[in-house]
Amino acid sequence: MTLRVFFEDSQASPPPRNVAYANTTVDGVEYGCLGCADLSLFQMYLHQQAGSPPVNSGRGPETVVTNFLSQKEFEAMRNKLTYLYGKRRLVLGQFGSLMQMDFITFLTDLARGTPFLDTKCGDGKSPACQALFSGERTAWLSQLQEQVVSIFGEGILDFKYNEKDEEKVNRERAAKVLKLIKTKYSFYHHKCMADQCTSDKAPTGLVGRVSCKNTTNSADCVYAEVLHCQQCDTTFEYDRLHGVPALLDTVHVRNGIAGQCEEFSRLGHGIFVALGFEARYIYDFTDHVWIELRIPAKTGQWIHADPSEGIFDNPKMYEAGWGKKLTVILAISPEEIEHVTARYTDNYAATVQRRGFSEDLLYKVISQANQRLRYELPLQRFGQEHKSSWDDPLQGVAAMVHFAS
Repeated sequence: MTLRVFFEDSQASPPPRNVAYANTTVDGVEYGCLGCADLSLFQMYLHQQAGSPPVNSGRGPETVVTNFLSQKEFEAMRNKLTYLYGKRRLVLGQFGSLMQMDFITFLTDLARGTPFLDTKCGDGKSPACQALFSGERTAWLSQLQEQVVSIFGEGILDFKYNEKDEEKVNRERAAKVLKLIKTKYSFYHHKCMADQCTSDKAPTGLVGRVSCKNTTNSADCVYAEVLHCQQCDTTFEYDRLHGVPALLDTVHVRNGIAGQCEEFSRLGHGIFVALGFEARYIYDFTDHVWIELRIPAKTGQWIHADPSEGIFDNPKMYEAGWGKKLTVILAISPEEIEHVTARYTDNYAATVQRRGFSEDLLYKVISQANQRLRYELPLQRFGQEHKSSWDDPLQGVAAMVHFAS
């Protein structure tokens, strides 16, 4: 049996369905929207991109034509859609039902894209020694430490991990760091961030997702959400950032709005690593992300830490407090994937029943993914720099969206 993942359902794999593809032209150039729910908002976005009012003034979009793509038709158009996305001329809505991949490949690629501190310096000549990989940018640990101190002040160094101290002391430090993060950074609740809007509390609706603008932080941006501000009736772009330097910098450039659980976890992971803690990424396949810290480092147990919530060592909070129906929770790094669901639930048998496939199959998939992490080099297009853990950007966006809430 080959286990496959569809990106709009984390449990049973549904049959692929047709997805709407709307396209139009602006100044003779094609723009498209794959799976967009509201075409009027797509047209508004194009008008604003063209700098024209929402009436046909000659520069805005022509008539929008909609076709429904089957799986076969989507695959035939895939190269074209990828090209349009790269040129910022394709908006991606709900299209995950067209995207599927082997679950082993999915886990392997997911692992290769998680934050990771290279500490295996060997003889000290490794060019990646003491570098944190997160997003497309590599952050040197010394630079990351300087950035953290510049934001939190010298006092943050009082909470550095110290292997000579008792476990209790380092645990208390970790809990305090999580609280400090919440004093500087806030969760993004999809409120309006448009420049022309007078309220930062106005609700928004999702138009779709586009590739990032070519800016200073473009290497840290994985995609941008196009959102419609309901109060001022305009659209704006909100960057989803994975690189730690850009996430830290949100305290300056967007009033401390770090993002959602994915961004908060990358931010927290980077801060804890800068303070000497050993950290790893945790993926809950029902839609959440957090981290774990190993205290004492190298020999101790991994402890739950949720930067989004500022909560330390409360692993049952999602099931007991949030009422989540958990299925699979994995600890993931570029070196190893570990099945950790049992520590986050009081009813493990129910998680097995909900996930829709056997325990033996899950462990087999994880084992094969770990084999690939240890012995395979990541795939790379010949003659081109590798830009993403998913070589296909459409595949990458579909997968990342699942953990972006």
